[in-house]
Amino acid sequence: MFEKYLTRITIIIFLLTVLLSAIGCVKKIPTRESNRPSVFDGSISNALGCIFAPDKCDQIKDMSEQEKKKQEEEITKEYEEMDNGKL
Repeated sequence: MFEKYLTRITIIIFLLTVLLSAIGCVKKIPTRESNRPSVFDGSISNALGCIFAPDKCDQIKDMSEQEKKKQEEEITKEYEEMDNGKL
């Protein structure tokens, strides 16, 4: 009885050791971090703004990065409010 139990435990430990060593040998695939295009980055709205309001296109191009970020945050906030049904 004890020999059967000992044999089972030995086999289980051996299989776990083989399995864990095989998992440790797998080559890790590096993940690439990239900035994917987003609807909220303002590029689409800037393009549409230049198409439908060419006189304001220069104003959009001349905005500083801080002003662009502020405008993007306001637009994002409005979209989030629409998604949440607050408007």
